[in-house]
Amino acid sequence: MWAGLEAALDRTERDQAAKFVFDQDRRAYIAAHALLRYALSASADIEPGAWRFAIGVHGKPFLQEQPDGLDLRFSLSHTRGMAAVALAQGVDVGVDVEARERVGQFDLAVADAHFAPDEAALLRALPSAEERQERFLALWTLKEAVVKATGRGVSQPLAGFSIGFDPLRVTLRDAPADGATAAEQAPWRLAHWPLAGWHLAAAARWPRAGNPVFEHSTAELSDVFSRASRN
Repeated sequence: MWAGLEAALDRTERDQAAKFVFDQDRRAYIAAHALLRYALSASADIEPGAWRFAIGVHGKPFLQEQPDGLDLRFSLSHTRGMAAVALAQGVDVGVDVEARERVGQFDLAVADAHFAPDEAALLRALPSAEERQERFLALWTLKEAVVKATGRGVSQPLAGFSIGFDPLRVTLRDAPADGATAAEQAPWRLAHWPLAGWHLAAAARWPRAGNPVFEHSTAELSDVFSRASRN
């Protein structure tokens, strides 16, 4: 299976995969990039290995050419044991996945250094260390999804916006930059799925009326690859 997945990648992706020291990390990278290619091919009659990507100024990948009539935008994330891809039509989207086993690696000092003040205060107000750690990881995953949707990477400070819950929302701490397009000023929409062993989040700018429908599915990679190979 892994040979087949890697064969769908282009030379740049295979070279990048080869740089990982640990096999778990290499496979997570291959899984995410192969999953992206198969997800794109489910939306257009193009072979998974035929998609060509370019890289934006801050490192966000995008399609070099769009299929006729489509404006496919995507984001991908991977960690050991899990790969995630978000695909959208005509709107900027971001996705992030984090393992719950990492919860114990975070503390309030990280929130103070990198989160907005109201987010750090929210964490401190929770009654137990377990709740604080779980909410921290939810915040981290959601904020990473927002940053990936903007395409600005590390140039987008995590403290520059706040994530709220019930309902999920983004509050910008700074006014939009001069010259920001209408799409860049569009309101944010978020989704968060606490899965067994993982936190998964997606974010999208939504310049349209109403709310987007976020749909997600999870499957073993071998099952995804098997179904795709039969199509």
